[in-house]
Amino acid sequence: MALRVPTKNVSLVDLVVDLEKEVTAEEVNQAF
Repeated sequence: MALRVPTKNVSLVDLVVDLEKEVTAEEVNQAF
């Protein structure tokens, strides 16, 4: 994966999660 970002102060997170149970987007958002 290659990204070109025009700013110096950048935070990038590539998050991959394997879940053992089905969750909704709302439950994930509440965790953060």
